[in-house]
Amino acid sequence: MKKIIVIIINIFFCKIAGAASLSSVNSKVIGQMQDISFNFISTAVTPKVFIAGNDLILDFYETDYTSASKSLEFLQGYIHRVTLVSVNGRTRVVIRGGGHYKYRLELKGNSAIVHLSDQVGQSIMTKYQVGMIDSGNKPGSNNDYSINIKEIKFSRDDNGGGVVEVSYTGDTKLDLTKERIGQSLVINLNAVNYNDSLIKRMDVTDFDSPIKYINIKGANGKLKIDVTNRNSWDYALYQLENKLVVNIRNLDKSTSVSSIPTLKSGGSDRVSFNFQNIDVRALLQLLADFSGYNILVSDSVTGTISIKLNNVPWDQALQTILSAKGLDMRRDGNIIRIAPAAELATLSKQQQDSQKSFEAVEPLDTLTIRLKYAQAATVQSMILRPATAGGGATASVNNPNQAPGSAAPTASLSGSSQPNQILSSRGSILTDTRTNTLIVNDTPSRLKDVKDLIDKIDIPVKQVLIEARIVEATSSFERVLGTRLLLAGVVGNTTISNTLENGVTINQQGINVISAGSANGGTTGGATTGATTAGGTTGGATSFVNQNIGTSSGASLAAVFAPNSNTLIGLEVDALEQQNQGRTISSPKVMTANYQPANIQQGVQIPYQQASSAGNTNVAFVNATLSLQVTPQITDDGYILLNINIQKNTPSPTLQVQGTPAINTNSVTTQVRVKDGSTILVGGIYIDDQQKIIEQVPYLGDIPYLGWLFKAQQTTNSKRELLIFITPRVIANSLENDS
Repeated sequence: MKKIIVIIINIFFCKIAGAASLSSVNSKVIGQMQDISFNFISTAVTPKVFIAGNDLILDFYETDYTSASKSLEFLQGYIHRVTLVSVNGRTRVVIRGGGHYKYRLELKGNSAIVHLSDQVGQSIMTKYQVGMIDSGNKPGSNNDYSINIKEIKFSRDDNGGGVVEVSYTGDTKLDLTKERIGQSLVINLNAVNYNDSLIKRMDVTDFDSPIKYINIKGANGKLKIDVTNRNSWDYALYQLENKLVVNIRNLDKSTSVSSIPTLKSGGSDRVSFNFQNIDVRALLQLLADFSGYNILVSDSVTGTISIKLNNVPWDQALQTILSAKGLDMRRDGNIIRIAPAAELATLSKQQQDSQKSFEAVEPLDTLTIRLKYAQAATVQSMILRPATAGGGATASVNNPNQAPGSAAPTASLSGSSQPNQILSSRGSILTDTRTNTLIVNDTPSRLKDVKDLIDKIDIPVKQVLIEARIVEATSSFERVLGTRLLLAGVVGNTTISNTLENGVTINQQGINVISAGSANGGTTGGATTGATTAGGTTGGATSFVNQNIGTSSGASLAAVFAPNSNTLIGLEVDALEQQNQGRTISSPKVMTANYQPANIQQGVQIPYQQASSAGNTNVAFVNATLSLQVTPQITDDGYILLNINIQKNTPSPTLQVQGTPAINTNSVTTQVRVKDGSTILVGGIYIDDQQKIIEQVPYLGDIPYLGWLFKAQQTTNSKRELLIFITPRVIANSLENDS
């Protein structure tokens, strides 16, 4: 229900003629119910009813109470004390402790009767009903479950806060308990009925409010609402008719002195104005009554204003009024001070000048702080301004074990008396590097600020264990197949060709086949004239008449045929197949403090000669090492930001320059963000090398099938893969920290 405020100006300036008069207040107990009757001389007035803390409050407008008894006490019933106050035609009745009980308002003739009972019943409220739920414990219900929970929804208000609204029907007084546990606010609704569809978990992280999750659980007539929040937050619980509103505010966004936290709840905090020449002070009083804030208005605020606003938030209406009249406001808790902007600026300047004048005559004191974790010189430079130049001093330290005649040890001291934001103009700070101690001289209030600052920064730094895994996998396959054909002979005085090296001699007398084993360490099957011999390895038999093709190693099959002493035909087949697989895992680890670089390496240094500018030859070294260089940064969201440089350099077994091997390098330099304890792949290299080499006699090697007598083929497939993983872990602080 929207709240519409329509106010007549003369309410605040004169007593309305014909106002109702409240003559007496009576109480009686009937069974389990207490009736408090407010008796009028004429027809009873309908009050505005709301709850404030533990009390039930009734506001009777256009009503006077002239009796001298402002506080009434009752001996029987739930309520024992009622207070009445009448000001400017409005009478406020405070029923002490009435907020703990179920109530029902009844207008009967000249009496307004409030029925109070601990039984569950339907409270009849006016359209003005609005109240704040007390934070204390409430009596339990009688478990007849007359309250039905209809809906639980989330919304985000205009100030960036999160709002959880619980809509219900039945009795207007909820039996609830609440408890703040860490980042969670747990609200238990007792003696309620609910639908199973309400049991769920709502993720509202993306709405940019202090609320992350809303977990709703229920059992045995109880509904549990667990509101999980983030950052720095505060909360308020409000009851608006048949609606419970939980407002979670972000303290980081609500600490401004000019901000007023508001509660958006279906338009119930909206106002409507239509005034002609209303006094500004009276209008501000209206907003104070409506909002519940204490508004202090300066005496210099005068004048009138004509304003017409329709259904706007009350804080926006306040800002509009202040802007129109050149006013400003400052907030201290729930007190809002309103004055002209120039007056507030002058007041702020006077307060600053007064503080400076007090510091100029305030006695100085000395504070000695021995740091546990931070370095004294670092903290000193942090407290002083960057442009401040430090002076020097020396302090003598007496040592009872000092040898006679030797110089006394000294502790280096440095300091400055230049003004800065933390120290006053008369303050100074010294450091004793020997004992890691700060010596601060300043006013007591500034010393307290320095001590609070050091307590926040002199804490143990988190440590990070970084583990890298460098995985190298290699796979190679090689296949070689080749043939060599021998055709040799003597025709007349012409020798056609040479034959197997050192294995066959050709001359004019004929062809002699001899063993070639002694030539190159191999054996050749014997060959005789008119016969064929095969088997063994070729050894030194590596050249034929028509071509010089074959494998350098591997198995071979040779056959030689000599039909006569002047003719020789030979054939040799060489074949090789080789397969290699390998895997290398390197795992360097290093531990370092947050924001501190660390380096670990292992390997060899390879010497090489280099010429100097003078013409001499010097020996220098180059690293062939496995190294890990890393700088961690721990973030507040459980992640670690890493600046990484990983290298694995090894000497090359195949490439050398003047006896010095080349360096095979594998490295990665990057920056990654990793969750604490997780493993991430920061880089990798994959090489797939496929080669096929064919050597043949032109044209003859292309002949189908017979071409294999004149060619050799080599097939090589090699794969190499390099993967680099990183795993950071935050090391928990030791339980043996200094207390």
